[in-house]
Amino acid sequence: GIVVNKNAIPYDELPPATASGVRIGTPALTSRGLESDEIRRVGELIARVLDAPDDDDIAAGAHAEVLELCDAFPAPGVPLA
Repeated sequence: GIVVNKNAIPYDELPPATASGVRIGTPALTSRGLESDEIRRVGELIARVLDAPDDDDIAAGAHAEVLELCDAFPAPGVPLA
């Protein structure tokens, strides 16, 4: 999994309690052994899905790529089903 949370953006016109940004945590990815190329790929997958939230084909393609990454980089201590 990837940890995300709302985050304030510098110079945002909205109040701090209404965060406009999203912070994406990478420790879960680095714990699996992903390096910069794979983490960049994850970011591209997220952007692709967010750019077309109603496109089921894009979502399905991203899901397939996520499964490939999970197979290539299993979570430590988590048995594969």
